[in-house]
Amino acid sequence: MTNTEDKLKAAIEILTAAKKVVSSANDIVRDNWIKLVKEKFCIEVGDVVTCRGKRFRITQIRIPQDYDLASLNYKPWVYGNPQNKDGRYGKGEKCLYGDWEIEGGNDHEKTNV
Repeated sequence: MTNTEDKLKAAIEILTAAKKVVSSANDIVRDNWIKLVKEKFCIEVGDVVTCRGKRFRITQIRIPQDYDLASLNYKPWVYGNPQNKDGRYGKGEKCLYGDWEIEGGNDHEKTNV
């Protein structure tokens, strides 16, 4: 191998290791972000919220890509399945932004699908 090839191979190994570290750090930040949202806003995936008079079951909580801690001063954007007329929750997913309210007796009770 030439000197240039050796340098390239070493750089690729460093980059691969760095990607693993960044991925691990992102996982830790996401997990702790969700825990903090749960503590601060009493909401988690599976909870039922009301948005513009309709009920939704939360499917995901949006985490800002820049991890801006100031955004924790506002309700997080959430996504949810709308409740059908028969009481079940549909498969469609809608972004509720921060325009949601916790359902009356939520207390982290999970609803049946």
